[in-house]
Amino acid sequence: MRKIWNNQYEQLRKIGEGASGRVMLARDLHLNRLVAIKEMEQIREIRREMELLKALKHPGLPDIYDYFEEDRHGFLVMEYVEGVTLKEYLEQHGKPELTQAIVWMKELLDILVYLHEQHPAVVYRDLKPANLIIQEEGHLKLIDLGGAFFRCHNQSEERVSIGTPGYSAPEQWNGIQADVSCDIFSFGAFAHELLTGVNPLKPPYERRPVRRYDRRIPVSYEQMIQKCTREHPKERYASMREVLTRRFSHGLEEARTLEEKGMDTSFGSFTRFPDLLMMDGGRGQVNIALEVLGELGLEIPVCGMVKDDNHRTRGLYYNNVEVPIDRHSEGFRLITRIQDEAHRFAIEYHRSLRAKGQVKSILDDIPDIGPARRKALMRQFQSLEAVKEATLEALMEVPGMNRKSAESVYQFFH
Repeated sequence: MRKIWNNQYEQLRKIGEGASGRVMLARDLHLNRLVAIKEMEQIREIRREMELLKALKHPGLPDIYDYFEEDRHGFLVMEYVEGVTLKEYLEQHGKPELTQAIVWMKELLDILVYLHEQHPAVVYRDLKPANLIIQEEGHLKLIDLGGAFFRCHNQSEERVSIGTPGYSAPEQWNGIQADVSCDIFSFGAFAHELLTGVNPLKPPYERRPVRRYDRRIPVSYEQMIQKCTREHPKERYASMREVLTRRFSHGLEEARTLEEKGMDTSFGSFTRFPDLLMMDGGRGQVNIALEVLGELGLEIPVCGMVKDDNHRTRGLYYNNVEVPIDRHSEGFRLITRIQDEAHRFAIEYHRSLRAKGQVKSILDDIPDIGPARRKALMRQFQSLEAVKEATLEALMEVPGMNRKSAESVYQFFH
């Protein structure tokens, strides 16, 4: 028998269920479209989720369409996001290629930055692969904001344990009010599983450094994950603000050092500041950058590249105004080329890091092999594969190598 809610939504099937309620697939009979409807007995809680979602607009978050109450239950009508969960993807395919993992990590960071830069900040609290949908075009969408809340100082009622073991920060289980550092911990746990394929909910229930699983992963990613997942919140990254502050502080410090030595500041690696800073985002990201630059005494104009629901730039956010851009204009083509080039450079850079890291990390982990012998080995054999296949006698013939070091290399690969 057909079940119709609110004289508009035809129930089709259950597509999910969790602590915050069940989610049904339904058809909007008025607009002839599929929707996701979340049903909860706790009407107060689902009303709160509705108010939270109504205030948010981001391509990485589902849109909210409607809300109604029926039979003492609350119903939240949302965009139906087609695709598979990242949890399902990892179970079926294992970890993705590094370049794809980087793209997904960046997309999730963009969503978290947007949530954390709301006023007050929105803390998600239950970040995990099961709550991320991979859409048909490959982009991620974060679903189920039932556990999220606006971080206000007077929200003592939010001191409740919401989260998932293995992904959630330790303090979430100690009755301490959650803040953005909890999401930063969860992002580190998410990134760890994405890069290694290791599920923290399965034996041996530990999170070892990522390069112990795969030496091709750049050291910088291992360091990032370790900092995100520190036990104490104050030891983790504070926010996107910290990243920007480090970059420009480094440049100012380098400039002072060069000036003290009587050298031109143009010789520095970080002293050439940009004429324009283009942020991948809107008001929140732009305001963070402006605050950081202001605190450092730097005057650099900042604009944000605002995206539409399909992750395409629709305009620029500048001086508190979103400026629309004609998609057929030369200005739009220029911005597109800048974005494409930045993306290409990022991918190539990470590929180069992976290639360098593969040679450096493997050889440097061998006892008795330091930088000089590593260079000598690569100069002699030209590739890591050739080093692996070399005989003990061939290894001993490399300049700077002795029998002990040659045996160390041979035994490492055999």
